[in-house]
Amino acid sequence: MARVKRQNTTQPTTRNWNSDSTPAYGSIGYQLREVGQESHSLCDFVSHTITILAATSFGSGLMLLLFILTSLMAYFGISYFNKCPVQRQIPIYLLVGGGVGMLKIGMIFMKHRRDRQDDIGIDDLEADDTFHGSSHKGFGSKSTLFAEVVVSLFLLSWFAAGNYWVYRVYIPPHSQPERSLEPKFWCDQHVYNFALAQILICHVLLLFGVLVFLSILCCARCYMYSEADWV
Repeated sequence: MARVKRQNTTQPTTRNWNSDSTPAYGSIGYQLREVGQESHSLCDFVSHTITILAATSFGSGLMLLLFILTSLMAYFGISYFNKCPVQRQIPIYLLVGGGVGMLKIGMIFMKHRRDRQDDIGIDDLEADDTFHGSSHKGFGSKSTLFAEVVVSLFLLSWFAAGNYWVYRVYIPPHSQPERSLEPKFWCDQHVYNFALAQILICHVLLLFGVLVFLSILCCARCYMYSEADWV
């Protein structure tokens, strides 16, 4: 009896590379793809991308860290206001920087809430009113943007001044020495060490922000000018 040779009917599976490379719905890649298609300029893409990143759990955790840091700055500035005679500007730097920093964080939260309202179409309810729907909204957005820019520039300038004040008296005596010829040449250990640590943390965060900004520019090149790759 002749043996019948069994043919392998299993066909090799082909992988759909296009579907695998497409970001899943709701992911950051998918949202960046939509932002890239809807953005009319690089500034629009950067602004919307920062809003998307701020809405993630990492962005929320970073904002919480900044809020805690600014709250501690205000606390140390008030508690040790007269305990750094060698450089009286250090407690003032912490107090003012902490207060304005909390104001900046509040402005970021309000902007994020306003953007979410725009996404779900709450502002469309006033579309029939020309003044409140367009002119007033445009004036409000410009004034808010101007205030954010002013606060940001102040914080950068104030941070630069804080670097000068802190490093000018690098690690001073933590208490007033007895029979010292300079009885005011001292600064409380807690307030100075916190100011020094706060400056180092801010330097790390600024470096991280620069890296994120460069990454956003790379994403803009991919998502704004390569839309044909998604078809």
